Amino acid sequence: MKKILSVLLCVTLVAVGVFAFAGCTKTSDLRYDVALITDGGSIHDKAYNQSAWDGVQTYANENSAKAVYYQPALEENQELTTDVVEQYVKLAVDKGAKYIVLPGETFAVICYELATMYPELHFVLLDAVPHSAGDKSARLLPNVMSASFDDLQSGYLAGFSAVLQGNTKLGYLGSVQNDHSSNYGAGFVQGAAAAADTLGVPVQLDYADYDSPLLDYDYSVT
Repeated sequence: MKKILSVLLCVTLVAVGVFAFAGCTKTSDLRYDVALITDGGSIHDKAYNQSAWDGVQTYANENSAKAVYYQPALEENQELTTDVVEQYVKLAVDKGAKYIVLPGETFAVICYELATMYPELHFVLLDAVPHSAGDKSARLLPNVMSASFDDLQSGYLAGFSAVLQGNTKLGYLGSVQNDHSSNYGAGFVQGAAAAADTLGVPVQLDYADYDSPLLDYDYSVT
């Protein structure tokens, strides 16, 4: 899934027409074209933030653009707020960025609110759609490009591929408590089962959702 998201972001940045601008080489005068704001996690998390940053860097390297990332501090309840993210948007704008990349469902409401506040900026929202806090219906905004993939299909391919490569003892632990993680996990189980049936090999899979008390929930499939 990480590689898929990285490639998807590259294509999306091309689609919205990000171009390089001339900038100074002094640190204090550095200018950027694209800014990634993480969900509070590291760009080395081997998940959404890292794959998004990989995609931004790939695009920047191939198109002589300049990119920067910001890792905001979370509130005490480990949540990310619009006010906090807006501080980094302003920082990015001060450095010349016109394109803001936001990875994951965490930014669905934040992106909607900021996009309406900053109509001159272009937002790229990954694996989510912008919506208001009280209504999860997708809101189409002219300055937001929403790029997503099917969680079930991605999980299915990952599970099938894992067994196809000879792995017969598998594990899945959902990293966050949301529909994306649950759907990906369900697809992973189905893909592993399909591969086991195709190859005629026994496969054991330990599965648990985020914060699940059932940490030894086993599947045995052939």
